[in-house]
Amino acid sequence: MDIRDTKEIDDDGNIKTTKEGTKAYMKLVELLDSVLSDYSLTDKNGNKVSAEEKRIYAPNVVAIVDGKPTKLVEGISSKQTDAYMKLTKEMNEESYKDFECAINCLEEDKKICTNDKKC
Repeated sequence: MDIRDTKEIDDDGNIKTTKEGTKAYMKLVELLDSVLSDYSLTDKNGNKVSAEEKRIYAPNVVAIVDGKPTKLVEGISSKQTDAYMKLTKEMNEESYKDFECAINCLEEDKKICTNDKKC
């Protein structure tokens, strides 16, 4: 079951919602807003168009400090160009390192974990 809303760009270049997301999904987006990436669509000319909202992708690891999201590790690998492609050992190792970084960030100092922290 898909819990997210579905959007598309019409022939006039306007973004239209074709299916509403669940209330639970929209609430989670609201709670994680500070660490989520902006969502954009690609029009028929290949141009990126902002949907002016955020989106949750999977897998995600979110570090929560004092009840607030402070760091997001999104996706599998920066080398993954297609959601259906076979993952290589290198991609899996990159993902492991990114997820490990989010966990170590919390262990090191629970007050400074941010999206800008480098591993």
